[in-house]
Amino acid sequence: MGDRHILAGRLDRAERSSSLSLWAAARDAGVPLHIVDDGELALCAAPALPGPIFNLGLGIANLPSLVGRAIDHFRRHATVGWVWADAPPWPGAVASAAAVYAGGPAHEVDPSGRAGDGIIVRELGRKEHGAWADVIVRAADLPGPVGDAWRLLEPRLALAPHDHRFVAEVDGLVVGTGALHTHHAVGWLRAGTVLREYRGRGIQGALIAARVRRARELGCELVGASANQGGSSARNVRRAGMEEVAVRHRYRVDGTERSA
Repeated sequence: MGDRHILAGRLDRAERSSSLSLWAAARDAGVPLHIVDDGELALCAAPALPGPIFNLGLGIANLPSLVGRAIDHFRRHATVGWVWADAPPWPGAVASAAAVYAGGPAHEVDPSGRAGDGIIVRELGRKEHGAWADVIVRAADLPGPVGDAWRLLEPRLALAPHDHRFVAEVDGLVVGTGALHTHHAVGWLRAGTVLREYRGRGIQGALIAARVRRARELGCELVGASANQGGSSARNVRRAGMEEVAVRHRYRVDGTERSA
C-alpha cells in the first residue's frame, strides 16, 4: 500500500503538470482562462468553456485542506468547476464521476498492442497540427467554444517540449488521437480517443502502446493514465498491463451559487 501511495502521488503530479501545460497553451492562444499554480494546487476556471477540462482543481487529493481555495476560485469567476479528491471534500459532497489512476514501472507494461491492417499510429511533428484537435472535438462532440479552444491551443501545445501528440490514420485520414506528457521520469497518457465509426478495431490499444514505447525512449520509468471505472478506456489500459493504484472522484462545485 505504501508503494501504491508513492506511485499515485507521482502520477497525480504528472497529471497536474500535463493539465497546466494544456491550459497554458490555451491561454497563450488567447483563450480566456483563469489559472492558479502555487506549486501544489493547480486551478483553472473558464466560465465561457463549460466542462471539467478547463474548470478543474488538482492537488486536492494530497492537500484536502486546500479545497476551500478551489471553491473560492470557481465562485470568484462564477463558473461550475470540478475537483479531484479521494474522499468527499465537504459534507454531503457527491461524486459526478469516478476515475482510476492506472500505472506502473514502464517495463511492466505490455507495449505490444497493434491495430488492424491498414492502420498507422505515429507521433506528430512539431509543425503538424489541425487534424489532432479536430478528431478530439468530433469524437467527444464538444460544444462550439470548447472545441474552438482545443483547435486554438494545439499549435502551441505542439511546441511544448514535454508534450507529444499521436494519431492513428486509416488511408491517410486521422481517426484517433493520443497525447503523452513527461514529468520527472513519469509519462502521463491523455487525450486518447477514436472516432465512433472506427472503434472496436484495436486503435486505442495501439495508441496506448505507441505512447508507452515513446515514454520508454524518453527515459520514463513510470507510465500512467486515468480512466472512468468500468469504461472502455479502463479496459484498454488494463489490457496494456497497467494496474489500478488509486481511485479519485470528481466532485462538482457550482461556483454560480453562493451556497456551493
